[in-house]
Amino acid sequence: MSSPQLFVIIVAVPLTFAMTCLADDPPASLPSHVSNDSFVAVRLNDGHLTQGVVDGRTDEERLWLRVELPSTRLISGFRWTQIEEISPTSPPLMEPAPFIAPDLVSPLIPSVPELDELHTENPFEHRLTQPTIPHDPEYDPAHAIASIHIDAILANWDSDALQDGLLVRITALDDYGHAVPLRGSVDLTLIGRRFDPPSYRTRHFERRFLTLERWTVRLNPDNFLNDCTTIKLPYRRLSRIDDDILSPYARLHARLRVPGVGSFEAIDDNVLWSERSLSEFPLRQPFSAIDHLGLNP
Repeated sequence: MSSPQLFVIIVAVPLTFAMTCLADDPPASLPSHVSNDSFVAVRLNDGHLTQGVVDGRTDEERLWLRVELPSTRLISGFRWTQIEEISPTSPPLMEPAPFIAPDLVSPLIPSVPELDELHTENPFEHRLTQPTIPHDPEYDPAHAIASIHIDAILANWDSDALQDGLLVRITALDDYGHAVPLRGSVDLTLIGRRFDPPSYRTRHFERRFLTLERWTVRLNPDNFLNDCTTIKLPYRRLSRIDDDILSPYARLHARLRVPGVGSFEAIDDNVLWSERSLSEFPLRQPFSAIDHLGLNP
């Protein structure tokens, strides 16, 4: 009886297949030359390169890299099967921008001819002959007066019931219509009109003009308020006048005199000077106001 024989079959496995199987197995831990919180460079299987600090959450499945910026933290994870190579490296240096000497920088705007050379006359162009000058508290406002305007009203400034005089607002304007303070003195004349009853020759009322009051007032810039200067003109003669045929309306003429500058004039043609005269005047309806008397006081 023959003894049994043992047959051994050897199967040859390609070396490349064995190495691929070993590479697919994830490492149990980081390589010995890499540790947590170390800065590494990683090359992926697809050829991409990335860098970062090894984060503490790295495990057997993924490698976690942390990139920190002044205001941002970015954490990325890569499977070990995606990684081809990992090696420690130095973090990049943040260097300031290089200094460029001013003489090496070209000018932003090339030189251009003078503006006067580029200007051409336009017959339809309107130019201001003088610039608009803002108000300066240090300059003398009297030199800026171009015109004055007056407005008078009947007023009572004591405890009785009778009217005491006129309250006059004087407004001085410069060349640009700005109100300016006043100084100097102002002469004011109140001119009324009187109607004489018709005679056998005229058969109608005759109108005569007469001076009712005169005042001279010295002005102070400290009295300038709300863009005007207000003055009081008390009655002296009119308080004693008892004339039923005087019109209740009169003209007020003002002449402002500013030393070293000149004089300025203004007129208010519709000044109600007496309520008593208004109630007693028999012909008040046809003569409600004086319009453009054409007088030179």
